Amino acid sequence: MNQKIAPKELWYGSCSYWTDDWDKLKTTPQGIPVCPHCGAPGFITPEADWLKGAQRFEDEGHPRYVEFLNANKEQCLPRGFLTTYKMWITSQPVTTSD
Repeated sequence: MNQKIAPKELWYGSCSYWTDDWDKLKTTPQGIPVCPHCGAPGFITPEADWLKGAQRFEDEGHPRYVEFLNANKEQCLPRGFLTTYKMWITSQPVTTSD
């Protein structure tokens, strides 16, 4: 018997906090998952869609974006992820490929 495995989902918020560990989130009295640090509401998406979107954004001219997201997983970035990404990428050493 073939058994389908449901796609893995993750939660992400406007503060850039994202996780696949639902136990790390807080919930409102209505049961809505929110960032455990700032209380921002968020969104639920299949993990594969999240990773594809992040890679597409990187491919569109935002170097090392996937690395940035992975380095900041489960961190609340109150300035927002794009502002923090811009600050992060400008602080990184310049690398050249041969």
